[in-house]
Amino acid sequence: MMGAALTMDCADATWTAAYERDRDRLVTLAATIIGSRDAAEDVVQGAFEKAFRHRSRLDPSLPVTAWLRRITCNESVSFLRRQRLRRVLLLGSEQPDPAPETAIADRLAVTEAVRRLDPRHRVVVGLFYLCGYSMEEVAEVLDLPSGTVGSRLHRARQLLRAILDEREGDQERRR
Repeated sequence: MMGAALTMDCADATWTAAYERDRDRLVTLAATIIGSRDAAEDVVQGAFEKAFRHRSRLDPSLPVTAWLRRITCNESVSFLRRQRLRRVLLLGSEQPDPAPETAIADRLAVTEAVRRLDPRHRVVVGLFYLCGYSMEEVAEVLDLPSGTVGSRLHRARQLLRAILDEREGDQERRR
Protein backbone atom coordinates (compact mmCIF):
# COMPACT_ATOMS: atom_id res chain seq x y z
CA MET A 1 0.00 0.00 0.00
CA MET A 2 2.93 2.35 0.60
CA GLY A 3 3.45 4.59 -2.42
CA ALA A 4 0.14 3.66 -3.98
CA ALA A 5 -2.20 6.50 -4.81
CA LEU A 6 -5.10 6.57 -2.40
CA THR A 7 -8.47 7.36 -3.84
CA MET A 8 -11.52 8.93 -2.29
CA ASP A 9 -13.67 5.80 -2.66
CA CYS A 10 -11.45 3.99 -0.15
CA ALA A 11 -12.74 2.77 3.18
CA ASP A 12 -12.01 4.38 6.55
CA ALA A 13 -9.05 2.01 6.97
CA THR A 14 -7.37 3.69 4.01
CA TRP A 15 -7.84 7.09 5.63
CA THR A 16 -6.29 5.74 8.80
CA ALA A 17 -3.36 4.44 6.74
CA ALA A 18 -3.01 7.83 5.02
CA TYR A 19 -3.04 9.54 8.40
CA GLU A 20 -0.36 7.25 9.77
CA ARG A 21 1.75 7.49 6.60
CA ASP A 22 1.51 11.25 5.92
CA ARG A 23 0.97 12.79 9.37
CA ASP A 24 4.61 13.44 10.29
CA ARG A 25 5.47 15.03 6.94
CA LEU A 26 2.35 17.20 7.08
CA VAL A 27 3.12 18.28 10.65
CA THR A 28 6.62 19.26 9.51
CA LEU A 29 5.10 21.22 6.61
CA ALA A 30 2.61 22.99 8.89
CA ALA A 31 5.29 23.68 11.53
CA THR A 32 7.46 25.27 8.86
CA ILE A 33 4.60 27.61 7.93
CA ILE A 34 3.33 28.28 11.46
CA GLY A 35 6.55 28.14 13.47
CA SER A 36 5.13 25.93 16.22
CA ARG A 37 5.07 22.14 16.19
CA ASP A 38 2.27 21.97 18.79
CA ALA A 39 0.01 24.24 16.76
CA ALA A 40 1.01 22.36 13.59
CA GLU A 41 -0.21 19.09 15.07
CA ASP A 42 -3.62 20.67 15.70
CA VAL A 43 -3.71 22.15 12.20
CA VAL A 44 -2.87 18.79 10.60
CA GLN A 45 -5.54 17.04 12.66
CA GLY A 46 -8.03 19.64 11.43
CA ALA A 47 -6.80 19.25 7.85
CA PHE A 48 -7.39 15.47 7.97
CA GLU A 49 -10.84 15.99 9.45
CA LYS A 50 -11.68 18.53 6.76
CA ALA A 51 -10.37 16.25 4.00
CA PHE A 52 -12.38 13.32 5.30
CA ARG A 53 -15.54 15.43 5.61
CA HIS A 54 -15.15 16.68 2.03
CA ARG A 55 -13.71 13.52 0.47
CA SER A 56 -16.45 13.43 -2.16
CA ARG A 57 -14.94 16.57 -3.77
CA LEU A 58 -11.69 14.89 -4.80
CA ASP A 59 -11.31 13.30 -8.20
CA PRO A 60 -10.91 9.56 -7.46
CA SER A 61 -8.01 9.34 -9.91
CA LEU A 62 -5.92 11.86 -7.91
CA PRO A 63 -3.68 10.93 -4.98
CA VAL A 64 -4.94 11.91 -1.56
CA THR A 65 -1.47 12.98 -0.39
CA ALA A 66 -1.31 16.00 -2.71
CA TRP A 67 -4.78 17.05 -1.63
CA LEU A 68 -3.83 16.71 2.03
CA ARG A 69 -0.71 18.85 1.47
CA ARG A 70 -2.80 21.60 -0.12
CA ILE A 71 -5.38 21.51 2.66
CA THR A 72 -2.60 21.56 5.27
CA CYS A 73 -0.99 24.60 3.65
CA ASN A 74 -4.31 26.42 3.43
CA GLU A 75 -5.22 25.57 7.02
CA SER A 76 -1.76 26.71 8.21
CA VAL A 77 -2.12 30.07 6.49
CA SER A 78 -5.64 30.45 7.88
CA PHE A 79 -4.32 29.63 11.35
CA LEU A 80 -1.70 32.39 11.07
CA ARG A 81 -4.29 34.89 9.86
CA ARG A 82 -6.61 34.08 12.78
CA GLN A 83 -3.72 34.29 15.26
CA ARG A 84 -2.62 37.67 13.91
CA LEU A 85 -6.07 39.25 14.23
CA ARG A 86 -6.69 37.55 17.57
CA ARG A 87 -3.42 39.09 18.87
CA VAL A 88 -4.47 42.52 17.68
CA LEU A 89 -7.95 42.25 19.16
CA LEU A 90 -7.00 40.61 22.43
CA LEU A 91 -3.54 42.01 23.10
CA GLY A 92 -3.82 45.31 21.31
CA SER A 93 -1.01 45.16 18.79
CA GLU A 94 1.16 42.98 16.60
CA GLN A 95 4.23 45.02 17.51
CA PRO A 96 6.61 43.42 20.01
CA ASP A 97 6.41 44.96 23.46
CA PRO A 98 4.65 48.21 22.59
CA ALA A 99 4.44 50.96 25.13
CA PRO A 100 1.45 50.24 27.38
CA GLU A 101 -0.40 53.38 26.31
CA THR A 102 0.13 52.50 22.62
CA ALA A 103 -1.09 48.93 23.13
CA ILE A 104 -4.19 50.16 24.91
CA ALA A 105 -4.91 52.76 22.22
CA ASP A 106 -4.46 50.18 19.45
CA ARG A 107 -6.71 47.68 21.18
CA LEU A 108 -9.38 50.31 21.72
CA ALA A 109 -9.13 51.38 18.07
CA VAL A 110 -9.54 47.81 16.80
CA THR A 111 -12.35 47.09 19.25
CA GLU A 112 -14.14 50.27 18.15
CA ALA A 113 -13.61 49.37 14.48
CA VAL A 114 -15.13 45.92 15.05
CA ARG A 115 -18.08 47.53 16.85
CA ARG A 116 -18.68 49.78 13.84
CA LEU A 117 -19.11 46.76 11.57
CA ASP A 118 -22.55 45.64 10.53
CA PRO A 119 -23.72 42.82 12.86
CA ARG A 120 -23.53 40.22 10.06
CA HIS A 121 -19.85 41.09 9.57
CA ARG A 122 -19.13 41.45 13.28
CA VAL A 123 -20.45 37.96 14.06
CA VAL A 124 -18.25 36.22 11.47
CA VAL A 125 -15.19 38.17 12.69
CA GLY A 126 -15.97 37.14 16.27
CA LEU A 127 -16.57 33.48 15.50
CA PHE A 128 -13.66 33.11 13.08
CA TYR A 129 -10.92 35.23 14.66
CA LEU A 130 -11.79 35.39 18.34
CA CYS A 131 -13.38 31.98 18.85
CA GLY A 132 -11.15 30.21 16.32
CA TYR A 133 -13.91 28.44 14.39
CA SER A 134 -13.15 27.34 10.83
CA MET A 135 -15.17 28.88 8.00
CA GLU A 136 -17.15 25.65 7.73
CA GLU A 137 -17.93 25.76 11.46
CA VAL A 138 -18.97 29.41 11.26
CA ALA A 139 -21.18 28.52 8.29
CA GLU A 140 -22.75 25.71 10.30
CA VAL A 141 -23.30 27.89 13.38
CA LEU A 142 -24.91 30.66 11.31
CA ASP A 143 -26.67 28.28 8.90
CA LEU A 144 -25.03 29.97 5.91
CA PRO A 145 -23.11 28.65 2.91
CA SER A 146 -19.34 28.68 3.57
CA GLY A 147 -18.90 30.91 0.50
CA THR A 148 -21.11 33.52 2.15
CA VAL A 149 -19.01 33.33 5.32
CA GLY A 150 -15.85 33.77 3.25
CA SER A 151 -17.32 36.78 1.47
CA ARG A 152 -18.38 38.37 4.74
CA LEU A 153 -14.94 37.81 6.28
CA HIS A 154 -13.29 39.35 3.24
CA ARG A 155 -15.62 42.34 3.33
CA ALA A 156 -15.18 42.72 7.10
CA ARG A 157 -11.38 42.86 6.68
CA GLN A 158 -11.76 45.53 4.00
CA LEU A 159 -14.06 47.56 6.24
CA LEU A 160 -11.78 47.20 9.26
CA ARG A 161 -8.80 48.34 7.20
CA ALA A 162 -10.76 51.37 5.95
CA ILE A 163 -11.99 52.27 9.43
CA LEU A 164 -8.50 51.99 10.94
CA ASP A 165 -6.90 53.89 8.03
CA GLU A 166 -9.50 56.65 8.48
CA ARG A 167 -8.71 56.81 12.20
CA GLU A 168 -4.98 56.99 11.49
CA GLY A 169 -5.54 59.78 8.95
CA ASP A 170 -7.62 61.73 11.49
CA GLN A 171 -4.82 61.41 14.05
CA GLU A 172 -2.22 62.62 11.53
CA ARG A 173 -4.32 65.70 10.70
CA ARG A 174 -4.66 66.58 14.39
CA ARG A 175 -0.87 66.61 14.85
